[in-house]
Amino acid sequence: MNIKSASELLIQAECYRILALFYIKPQSGVHNNKKMHDLVVKSAELLNPKALEVSKKLRVTGIHQNIGDLSTEYFRLFENPGKVLAYPCSKHYISKFRSDSDSDLINWLTNIYQMAGYIPEKANEPIDHISTELNYIYHLLIHTAKGFKEDNMSAIDLYDGLHCKFVKEHIMKWLPEFTRCIINNSQSPYYLQLSILTRTIIVHCPKDDA
Repeated sequence: MNIKSASELLIQAECYRILALFYIKPQSGVHNNKKMHDLVVKSAELLNPKALEVSKKLRVTGIHQNIGDLSTEYFRLFENPGKVLAYPCSKHYISKFRSDSDSDLINWLTNIYQMAGYIPEKANEPIDHISTELNYIYHLLIHTAKGFKEDNMSAIDLYDGLHCKFVKEHIMKWLPEFTRCIINNSQSPYYLQLSILTRTIIVHCPKDDA
């Protein structure tokens, strides 16, 4: 992977933590928080030009965002019981690509979370919610960075390997469709930019960059 140093991994980890927050119900001081957006831009600088470009657009949109308007759009896209336009949970997409039942998916997620010592019960969203899954990647990056600090190759291999497994065997099976649903239906530049940024930074395996 290109990102070698612990400090760079920690910056990237913060990006995933913040993106996870951006996918929960809008809150003042979170979705329009300039410091958070600055950290996302800083992380994007380590990735690729497209991620950097979109992160800058998201920052401008976010810090000027009306939280009330964003809450309305959040409900319209992700929660409207009459017609959810972009389901934020992977179970709504995985069945299109695999024969797994909902229980199979939950068991798979539970197992891969346990391998990394990740406790999704601490999250406020379902185990397969986009925010819970982004927080899992945050967890993996934090522990990979710790492995670099301690020169612990076993830890680096474990957490980096789980990251790649999670992306290739799970994220790639549903995130492209999820973000496409947002892109096709969003009336808010905030969620449009957020979905493009998420797709840009997450849909690859770190080992592919080696």
